[in-house]
Amino acid sequence: MNLQTEVRMNLAQQMITVKAVAHEIHVEANYLRKVLREDRDLSKAMKQKLERYLEQSKFDKENVL
Repeated sequence: MNLQTEVRMNLAQQMITVKAVAHEIHVEANYLRKVLREDRDLSKAMKQKLERYLEQSKFDKENVL
């Protein structure tokens, strides 16, 4: 296997990893949005923590991509 092929394989593997991380962040954010909408029993402090987590997840996702 030549160097160019190895580089392409490495880049493809990195792209798969980035896509998997971005998908995981997206799934977690959607789940937390659902929890925030449906669970009215959460305390105000807990809702604020979840909202901060969602904002941080968006920021992290933008940095990953």
